[in-house]
Amino acid sequence: RSICIVEAHFERTSAMSDDSTCEKRSSREVGNARFVQGDVHGAREAYLVALDAVDEDDVAQRKELLRLHLNLAACELRLGGFQDVLLHCEKALKLDERCAKAYFRRAKALLQLDDAPAALCNAQAAHQLSPKDPDVQELVEEAKKTCVEQGWDERMKEQAKVLEAKRVLAKLQNGEELEEKERETLHNFRCEEIDRLEEKKKTEGISGEEMELLRKLREAVERENKVRVEMEELDGRAAQYLAKVQSGRRVPIRDRMNVAKMMEEEEQRLLKLDDEVGLNSSQLKVLRDIQEFLRMRKATRRPNAPSLTSR
Repeated sequence: RSICIVEAHFERTSAMSDDSTCEKRSSREVGNARFVQGDVHGAREAYLVALDAVDEDDVAQRKELLRLHLNLAACELRLGGFQDVLLHCEKALKLDERCAKAYFRRAKALLQLDDAPAALCNAQAAHQLSPKDPDVQELVEEAKKTCVEQGWDERMKEQAKVLEAKRVLAKLQNGEELEEKERETLHNFRCEEIDRLEEKKKTEGISGEEMELLRKLREAVERENKVRVEMEELDGRAAQYLAKVQSGRRVPIRDRMNVAKMMEEEEQRLLKLDDEVGLNSSQLKVLRDIQEFLRMRKATRRPNAPSLTSR
């Protein structure tokens, strides 16, 4: 008898589950039909009924949940509920982070909310996931055009410059080697900031904090210019010394000793500059060549021969 009771309970529970699934599907299908007929308000109500019947913790119902949030986002776009569009798209992307429709509908809502840069980012994300969709491509172009019209294009470029300068500066502060392009980027950014602050100082005045920033920027640029001149001189002298030694021609002993001594001095100066501001790839090559020359010279020198620095 107890088995019969359990079986009867299971049958009732299974029937209720099937009824719930049919209800969800039926409500969504009703919503789809209403949406096609132009009854967007009615479609939204049907989708909300279906959404209430979904168990959000049930993994098996994720696809149904995704469909409903995307459909509700489409309704809200038609009805002007753009903040609600963002909400439904966010929930859809949590269910499927590669959902092109969610990025597309969020981009359209962001354009209506006058956030053109964010709209462009979302439209481009949709385009990456659905590159052949003409509607997506059209939205990307619309977002780009809006960015330009609202002046966001230039602001985005300026923001990109600031972010790149911060990245390079962090790399320098961490003791990492900078490439020549990165060094130039940082130098140009500092010069542009000096010009901007100087202009602001003339027209509207600057705060004490900005004045201190201007002073530090000037010092940094002056230091960079000084180091750049020194590095160019070092590069020139070191190249001359190496060319003289590596030419294969006989060099008098006094000249050889003078060259070797100057090489040691150049090595120390390059090492010091490397510690202070870092060396670019060409300067590092010169330093390695000098060190290789000194290593070979040391290896071939007589064991009892005096060093260059001994007196």
